[in-house]
Parts: sequence; C-alpha cells; structure tokens
Amino acid sequence: KYNELATLPVVYSGGTYTVMQHPACTLDTLGTYRMTVIVESTEDNNRSNDTLRNTFTVYTPMSGDYTVDNNHSTTDGNYHSITAAVDDLIKRVATGAVRFLLIDTLYDNETFPITITPWYGMSASNNLIIKDSIPGGRINGGTFTNFWIQDADYVTFDGVRMNGYGNITFLDGATYNTVKNCELTSKVYVNGAPFYE
Repeated sequence: KYNELATLPVVYSGGTYTVMQHPACTLDTLGTYRMTVIVESTEDNNRSNDTLRNTFTVYTPMSGDYTVDNNHSTTDGNYHSITAAVDDLIKRVATGAVRFLLIDTLYDNETFPITITPWYGMSASNNLIIKDSIPGGRINGGTFTNFWIQDADYVTFDGVRMNGYGNITFLDGATYNTVKNCELTSKVYVNGAPFYE
C-alpha cells in the first residue's frame, strides 16, 4: 500500500493541478492497481465531489519475437490474430525490436483495418516487423484496407502476402516505414464482379 500526502496552497473548482510525489512510487509487480485521490479542505462544504477513483494496469514490456496464428493452425501462437498482437503492442512499452511472426496460412478473421499507431518506446531500434514465417500465408482483407499506419514510424512488412481494396495506407506523417518482399493484391470491380490485380 502506498500512501502519500501532498499539500497544495489553494485548489480552485475546475482547475488542473500536477502533484509530484516524493518519494516516487515504483511498482515492481505486474497487475491492475486501484488509485484513490482525496481532496481535503477545512473550507469545503461539499465533500461529495472530493474523491477520484481510477484503475491502471502495469504490463510487461515487449521485445523480441511473438508468433501470431489465426485459430486455423494446430500450433498456438502468442496471439490469435494480428489485430490482438498490434493492440497489445500499443498499450505496452517496447524496450527492443518487436517481430510479429505469422505462422498460419490464412488471416481472414481480423478487425480491418488493423490500425498501427505510435507505441511507447517507438524508435529506430525499438521497431516493429510483421513477417510471414511460413511460405504461402495470406492476409485476406476482403472489402477493407488491411493496414492503416497512422503517425507510426519504423514499421516493416517483410514477405507478407495480402489482398483487399487497399493493402497499406500511411497516414498523418508516418515515416521510416518499409514494405519489402511483399505481394500486395488490390481488389477492384470489373462489370460488377470482383477482380484482383
């Protein structure tokens, strides 16, 4: 249990205040924590709005290789979809390069588009690589764009096969991203029938 008292000279209704804790609180155990902040004032006649409660979660940082299946594989990966893997990276810290290795032949139960936004620790050395680790795997976006890289840098697609209306879209100043050894097939309609080119 951590309990620290901080004193502010004055608190105004609707104001924003930053309280620096001394000593700092270091959480060495992973998990979900509950936080309670109570404002106490002898001049406060309404105590019903003096307490703020919230929860936060401490996660293990990510670094290294993580396998991704699509629930079609007999071998379970660390993640059961690319969407889940990307979502986990966004909410966690990267302390090194992260590689998502695709180990299934077909990825068709994703939540498209898969949106990659900046993650904490994102840098040239703490980059993200999405790589097909078996021959012939395919991401099937169907009627959707497969990936939106939104303001995220240092993302590499390596050896990935995918088809959809659009495959990879870079948005909002995404830079230092790489697409290599990939097969990208776009879906268009010719005389009302779907056609891949």
